[in-house]
Amino acid sequence: MDAKIMAKILLAEDEQNIASFIRRGLQEFGHEVQVVHDGGTAWSMLQEGVFDLLVLDVIMPKIEVCRQFRLKEGYHTPVIILTALGTTEDIVKGLDAGADDYLVKPFSFQELEARIKALLRRGKERPDRQLWCHDLVLDCDTRRARRGDTVIELTVKEYRL
Repeated sequence: MDAKIMAKILLAEDEQNIASFIRRGLQEFGHEVQVVHDGGTAWSMLQEGVFDLLVLDVIMPKIEVCRQFRLKEGYHTPVIILTALGTTEDIVKGLDAGADDYLVKPFSFQELEARIKALLRRGKERPDRQLWCHDLVLDCDTRRARRGDTVIELTVKEYRL
């Protein structure tokens, strides 16, 4: 990842104005942000690429995206749910679906960035998980295979195989 980019983030937000605001703010903090506006596209993007963090608006069917993502990929990638639903029941549903954090709209952008930084720090403290077979090394966190000086970034499909 480029030294200037702090994290590669998938933002799933159905409100285009809000998505644009969040994307611009995150980009100002040095993040690379890909925006989708529905749950199906979010799920497709997760099948095709590797992200450092997910920000999901729960108003769309994102709770199910979060739950499916956790079942399939585990808990290596932090997930923040960003939503207008702020009851205790809503928060519990989001966290039970696998979210690491839950932020209710309206929110302070500084608070969102602080939560993102905290989750990314936590991820960096995790020990690297690598699988070895002779001179072939598979990095489970980055989905990269390495043999000698050759490094290949695997697609999600290739990694699962």
